[in-house]
Amino acid sequence: MRTYSTAPEERRWVLIRGFYSSWKRFLLLFEEYERRVKAFSVRYKTERSRLRLSPDDLGTLIDFKALEGLRDREVSLLRETSHDLFRSRDATDRFDNLVSIIYHELSALKEEHYTLREEFVREEEIEYDLFYREVNEYYPKRLRHIRNLYEKADRRLRELLPAMAEDPVVVRSLYLFGPGLLRGVLQGGLEDLYASMYPGGAVEGLAAAGDSFLRAGFREEAEEAYGRCLAAAESAPGPSKGKGRRRREDVLEGARGRLEAIRAERAAEGAA
Repeated sequence: MRTYSTAPEERRWVLIRGFYSSWKRFLLLFEEYERRVKAFSVRYKTERSRLRLSPDDLGTLIDFKALEGLRDREVSLLRETSHDLFRSRDATDRFDNLVSIIYHELSALKEEHYTLREEFVREEEIEYDLFYREVNEYYPKRLRHIRNLYEKADRRLRELLPAMAEDPVVVRSLYLFGPGLLRGVLQGGLEDLYASMYPGGAVEGLAAAGDSFLRAGFREEAEEAYGRCLAAAESAPGPSKGKGRRRREDVLEGARGRLEAIRAERAAEGAA
């Protein structure tokens, strides 16, 4: 059963939110795995490549509940949304292929961890030695592979973003929730996405958010977005010449004019 609206712009926002939210959760899971491996290495005074953990210790390296929740909730919905937007009888976008592989890689990791936790016969020492050697290579290799898949999917999603640059739900939701959503995932945060989405980068992205809010009747939000747009222009000088400079100047002129109009209208209302 789908849990999102059938409106395309809402599905696009669900996709963006689901992708970066699941990526963030995966990175936390990966970082926790690395922390636990290093902790065991310190505890047993052994290099990580020479660690030989007991079944109980080995079973704690990955947070099984977090892994299960990531695959069954966020990545499952992400895959469904991606199929709906980017898959047809005739073609499948590369982003959708990468999301599907992420889902299947998480499934394989989940099954491997389940086997270790539930089905391993601890009494058979030879079997354990073999199994441990496999897991000792399998876990980090699989986790790094999933991390690389997310990075590739991010690059492809950046190429798709310009087609979403005028979707009201995407534009306003990115402005409102993008900073928190992207924190800890993209080093440049929302500015990184704006750079991929708009030729004028953050300046144009913030102006687009202001325009979208204004068209919808949200004057306070529009005023704030235009103010941030002008502040971004002051802190980050744009192109010195060419089409990029002219476009930036046009964006700033429009944002400045609409901001002044909002403030003048508010002042008039206060004087009435």
